[in-house]
Amino acid sequence: RAYGLARMPAKTAEVLRGLSPRLFDQPMVVFGGTALFAYELGAGVLASARLVEDDHLILLTLGRDLHPNGISAAYTATAGEDASMTRRGDRTIFRVPGFPPIEVWRTEYVLNHLDGDHLDVLRSALACKPVTGLTVARDGQPVEFRTLDVRTYAMAAQALAGDGDALWAD
Repeated sequence: RAYGLARMPAKTAEVLRGLSPRLFDQPMVVFGGTALFAYELGAGVLASARLVEDDHLILLTLGRDLHPNGISAAYTATAGEDASMTRRGDRTIFRVPGFPPIEVWRTEYVLNHLDGDHLDVLRSALACKPVTGLTVARDGQPVEFRTLDVRTYAMAAQALAGDGDALWAD
């Protein structure tokens, strides 16, 4: 904590720890502001607080669709209460009161923001092996999770920013 690295919200860390076994067995990675925590230790630089202040957790599926019941069951077990589920196109959102919502995005949600050569490059990058990230939560405990290689993350975020989404415009 003394180095300012214990920044991940405790509830987000609790959810990630509960989902972790499932995340490592599935073609799914952490995306969005939460993923930036994984890059801080390796880079030796803290991500802007504005970029990591997500009030939700984004998981990106890689390749095939995942059955939502597995995520719902793991989230319910972690939170101790049944998770509600809402589908919105290529996104599925899970909610439990008192915990950050989890958004599960199909790869197509990101790819649909591109066309031509950019689409092919990002599709190839998303096919690369995910990296294992490590950070420290505000509760002082480590949190390990899988995320995209930092270069793939940057390309995906740029694709979403090109669509005018304020979350990704930074």
